[in-house]
Amino acid sequence: FRLYPNPSASSFTIDQNGMDESPLIVTVYDVTGRIMQQHALSQIGNTLIAGGDLLPGIYFIKVSAGEQHTIVKWIKTNQ
Repeated sequence: FRLYPNPSASSFTIDQNGMDESPLIVTVYDVTGRIMQQHALSQIGNTLIAGGDLLPGIYFIKVSAGEQHTIVKWIKTNQ
């Protein structure tokens, strides 16, 4: 999968290209490992995830599809 834009001020897009066609679970963690958001996605393709309610900082985005899991660092900026 691909996550963009990174960094960004409010949201990011998950591009599921190359992922299993299973439903996706997207989990947003802060740097302490606390779950900040979790989304269950049933559609295939690109999905916009809103991060406007998160404070600026570094987050880890875990995308799970079936038995496949990937974690990417995402930076939320002020603007």
